Amino acid sequence: METSPAFRDERYVMAILAVIGAILAAAGIWYYRIKMLGDIGSDVADLAGRARGAYRMRKFKQKADGATLNAIDEPALAAAVFLYALASEDKTSLYKSVPSIRTSMALVANASDLDDMLAYAEWAARDVLDPRDLVRRFKALWRQSLAADERRQFIGMAETIVAASPQPEPSQTLAVDALRTALL
Repeated sequence: METSPAFRDERYVMAILAVIGAILAAAGIWYYRIKMLGDIGSDVADLAGRARGAYRMRKFKQKADGATLNAIDEPALAAAVFLYALASEDKTSLYKSVPSIRTSMALVANASDLDDMLAYAEWAARDVLDPRDLVRRFKALWRQSLAADERRQFIGMAETIVAASPQPEPSQTLAVDALRTALL
């Protein structure tokens, strides 16, 4: 018995359609896989960009913080920044120390510039991590500009700030000792 030619062609058509369907399914799967690899690559590139941006921002912030202190060329302003940084080591007595800083700086600064100087000093001292860094940074400026009795007066100002707290922080005591060593 022989099959009709139309029936034989139907079998080939069905086989051809199955092969085409399999090829389309395989292409879809591979397209999905490649797309997922592209998304992963994009995520990795985005993460690398964020890390690079964070690194650059940190470097810029360090330069900007350093520029704030590098702009200081007056010994009175440097002293005010040091006193604010010293007072901010003990958060509980910071606000008790502010009038003392104002009184101390009024003795050595121009009355017309006092408010601006203290505002700048308070702002600059917020970014100081350790007051001993200020001693290292401004030691030469203070030694060149201050006489021996002015140096002792400055150390006395620092000791007054530390004495304002009921229990001084160890970092405050170390900073005053570093100041004493640097200036005497």
